[in-house]
Amino acid sequence: MPEVIVEERSPPPAPNWHWVNGYWKWEYSRWNWHPGRWVATAVPPMPKPIIEQWGPPPSPRHYWVPGHWIWHPEMNNWFWVNGRWYS
Repeated sequence: MPEVIVEERSPPPAPNWHWVNGYWKWEYSRWNWHPGRWVATAVPPMPKPIIEQWGPPPSPRHYWVPGHWIWHPEMNNWFWVNGRWYS
């Protein structure tokens, strides 16, 4: 996974808006950066990463994409996406 991008924040659009950090997400067979954004709800801190255990790759062309947290504004909470093997 690429290094986390440190983003410069603009001032909040209104009082009581909260910043959600950007994150890398594996999609379309590559890593894509989803930039941070201001949200109108309180955001709890991102939980610590979950240490996942995995066995050997299913084939030599497979590679491991680690799990990661994603903020879901509709649920007003963090959601863990499990790591998995990709080819």
